[in-house]
Amino acid sequence: MTLGRARRVLASAAAGLMTLVLIPPAAAEPQSNHAILTPGQWSLARLGYQDIKITSSTPQQAVAITLPRGAEQGPTRWWQIFLHARVSFLPHARGISYLTAKVNGAASASVMFDLDQGPNGGMAWNTVDVNGQVDHESATHAVDFTFSNYVQVAGIRPGPSTISFDLESLSQSISSSLDSVEIFSAGSGLIWNSDGPDDLSLEVAPPLSPPSVGQLVRIRYTVKNADTKPATNIKLSIEIVDSGLSLAGPPLIPVAAVIGSRSGEFEIRTTAKGTQRMLVKLLTDGHRTRDGKLVRFDVAAARSWATEYILLATLAVAFVVGCLLVTGVRRNRCHQSSP
Repeated sequence: MTLGRARRVLASAAAGLMTLVLIPPAAAEPQSNHAILTPGQWSLARLGYQDIKITSSTPQQAVAITLPRGAEQGPTRWWQIFLHARVSFLPHARGISYLTAKVNGAASASVMFDLDQGPNGGMAWNTVDVNGQVDHESATHAVDFTFSNYVQVAGIRPGPSTISFDLESLSQSISSSLDSVEIFSAGSGLIWNSDGPDDLSLEVAPPLSPPSVGQLVRIRYTVKNADTKPATNIKLSIEIVDSGLSLAGPPLIPVAAVIGSRSGEFEIRTTAKGTQRMLVKLLTDGHRTRDGKLVRFDVAAARSWATEYILLATLAVAFVVGCLLVTGVRRNRCHQSSP
């Protein structure tokens, strides 16, 4: 990781940003004193805790842990908080709610749920990391997700510490909006390592002009790596948001090692007209999301055979007329130049 990237991550950690990732649970013996002893991934299950449930009567929950001697955030020791949760709101719930995870009172991860948006009466939700905001949508009021982010600088200190989880509703009381929240202990906790985040970013180019229904569309993407080390074990994840699109290939595309930048293409098929969306995510280490783009473009109605015939006939007539005009001009010039 470059020095400039380290400084940006420290600044972002202080702002409490986070990213959507998928982290496999650690397999290790539970710790009776809830202490993090060595670098690595320390899930709540590894620290001796069971799954945590948040309800309208208990909207805040916390666990006690012990951080090692000399614990600090950067520049040579890096701490991330990761979370696997299932959040469910009541069918009639409205407004905006937040699920927040804190380390020693410093908010280091937050997911916003907008229950007034989303398809078919569902909800919209988003996450933000050092690369920007990633928007998501759900057709229901329930979602199961994982993510992680670098802990705020103020959240890491040696000795006794706490990880807390809080569900807050800005528009309604918790009892009027929340069904349940479950924090899965095997997929939630802290990561301590010596390297910061990959300097990876993703760019996705929508079609230059609206495709028609039934077309096979090529989507071009570019993965950029600003780090001095090559980025490996990268995959591109393609998730269809609207029913007017369908995958023409696998949902996961391996990307070769990236030094500088690497571009490629994948194909989707259009099945209905109107505005269509898909979410393209950049994954590393198997499942961890490093960047994501919500791609939006319009699809036009399919052309009929009659329309195609008329268009081709019009082009043919225009071509013939153009040739006759050019020939006539040449003949006139020849007559004018002859003695």
